[in-house]
Amino acid sequence: MAIVSVTLDREIVSLIYSLSDRVLTTTAPEGWRSSKLQEHWLYDEVDWLDNHRGPFVHRILLSTGVALEAPFVSVIVHRFALPTAKGATKRTA
Repeated sequence: MAIVSVTLDREIVSLIYSLSDRVLTTTAPEGWRSSKLQEHWLYDEVDWLDNHRGPFVHRILLSTGVALEAPFVSVIVHRFALPTAKGATKRTA
């Protein structure tokens, strides 16, 4: 199992993976030019493994140049709202 959690607007979104193998982490390539001070989610993609017959892989590129590959058979997306500060007004969209 692996869990990736991110803040999105006023929510925490957690992706809970049932893994088919270990998560692979790749460090930034030499000369990576984006900021390494504060990590952000830049890009991601989900692909089939084994020619559309096997598990999936979720690839995530972070602003620090780190790349994650999570091979999985299923995923649960869990969202919950962040509490508003005491006395703050709640915004509506």
